[in-house]
Amino acid sequence: MKKLRPALKILDGGLSTQLENHHGVDLTKYPKLWTAGLLADAAGRAKLRAAHDAYYAAGASVILSSSYQTSPGTDTAALAASIELALDARDAAAPGAEAWVSCGPYGATLADGSEYRGDYALGEAALREWHGARLAG
Repeated sequence: MKKLRPALKILDGGLSTQLENHHGVDLTKYPKLWTAGLLADAAGRAKLRAAHDAYYAAGASVILSSSYQTSPGTDTAALAASIELALDARDAAAPGAEAWVSCGPYGATLADGSEYRGDYALGEAALREWHGARLAG
């Protein structure tokens, strides 16, 4: 009997690098929100959309929203806008394309490098509450 396997999915990669190297974006202008900072104006949204489209054109079956550094309560609008932009790109792509939400760790929203160290001043219960609010938003 032949073993069934799930279909292979190709995920986009390196949205920041794509934006900087191929779309002329200087992400140091957005230290708090990083790629989500581009959502603030039409030109930035157009560059994000072009990056999403480029990933699909290169063969990606899944793209990630530009929401890695967004946080509940402060960046809810950016999170929603990044999801909407990714879904619009998905809808314009080939059938079967997917768009997933990018949720970075708590430390990523602090924009101080602590996502690499994990030395947060929060306990497990507070982190669960924080992520719960983010995902419910």
